[in-house]
Order: sequence, then structure tokens, then C-alpha cells
Amino acid sequence: MRILLIQPPQANKEAVVSILKYPPLGITLLGSILREEGHKVDLFEAYGLNANLQDVEKRVRKFRPDVVGITATTPLIEQAFAVVDIVKSVDKGIKTVLGGVHPTITPEHS
Repeated sequence: MRILLIQPPQANKEAVVSILKYPPLGITLLGSILREEGHKVDLFEAYGLNANLQDVEKRVRKFRPDVVGITATTPLIEQAFAVVDIVKSVDKGIKTVLGGVHPTITPEHS
């Protein structure tokens, strides 16, 4: 299975929240486990790379995943929703999974 794991990009380049500038350990660990299980995994750390939503779309089109996993903290939840919209605009058949702190703590808002 082809699995793309994404940390969403920041919405406002001027409003950098320094606490978010850390490697996305959750999806990095998940990616390692999935690789060990034989899956083809791509990790796109859009936030850390200062990428934008257009870059996310290019990555989805290039990798052609079966599943996209998106990690979301509260400051990036709207960007995570935008990533879901992009994935579905590329291919409605791609399964999307939202995880991370925000969906775990407030699933009703995710």
C-alpha cells in the first residue's frame, strides 16, 4: 500500500509558532513502522520545509497514495482540513486519516 504522511504547512508565514518547529515524531515513527510492515511510505513535513498547500497537492499527485495520514495540532487544524480538501480534489478514492493532538483531544471538532 502507498501511504503519504503529512504535517500541514503553516497558514501565515509571518506568524511562526516556534513550538511547532520540531520534527513530527508521531508520523515519523508511524512511517517507520509502516515501512517495516512492507508499505511504501512518503513523509512530507510541509511545515518544517516552509511548503504551501500547492506543494502538498504536487506531492499527492506525484506519489499517488492509497492512504494519506495527516497530523494536526490545534494551531494547524484549519490547514489540516485544507489538506484533506486537496487530497479529495486530487482523487476522492484516497482514504484520509486525521491524527495528532487536536483530533485526539477534540474529536468532535475534527
